[in-house]
Amino acid sequence: MIDRYHAPAKNAQIKTIYILAGIALIGVTYFAIKASTTKSKENRQLKDLTSKNLESIMKLTSKTAMLEHDQKQNESIIEALKNENKDLTAKIDKANNIEVPSNNKKI
Repeated sequence: MIDRYHAPAKNAQIKTIYILAGIALIGVTYFAIKASTTKSKENRQLKDLTSKNLESIMKLTSKTAMLEHDQKQNESIIEALKNENKDLTAKIDKANNIEVPSNNKKI
């Protein structure tokens, strides 16, 4: 007879435990989803930042390559001008060393 009066209380207690367990499960799921979306946003931001940095590096690398090519061209031009300068200087010295015969005749 006592069991008959306590059975509804046990049922209510069991239902309450199930409800609390369900709420706890929902809470854990909510925080897990929130954490994963936050990490997803952070990952997306890091990927965007990384791609921008990679693009900048590629641009700088191509600019560096162009500058190195220009530098090599300029060095070859300088060498050619130095050689031409030496040749012209040698011709001038040679022309200065040749004696010019004077045509001074007394009349």
